[in-house]
Amino acid sequence: SNNNVFSFGFISPTQQYHLQHATSVCMDATYKITSRVNDIMYTIVTKDQHTGTGYPIAYMFTNNHSSPPIQQWLLFLR
Repeated sequence: SNNNVFSFGFISPTQQYHLQHATSVCMDATYKITSRVNDIMYTIVTKDQHTGTGYPIAYMFTNNHSSPPIQQWLLFLR
């Protein structure tokens, strides 16, 4: 009902491949990513099998601090 609330996520085909073959993932939230105080970027990261470092596999941006956008995003990725 509030037109100022948004959520959108994205994943590339390469990231989707890594997600499908990941044995574990972590989710991180980064605040203050824009000049608008409520914006949040969520990132799902897994371990890259070749380098041993973190590999980002999906992103979601939102200004909604409740759980439904996260739930919808995770269901979409599943």
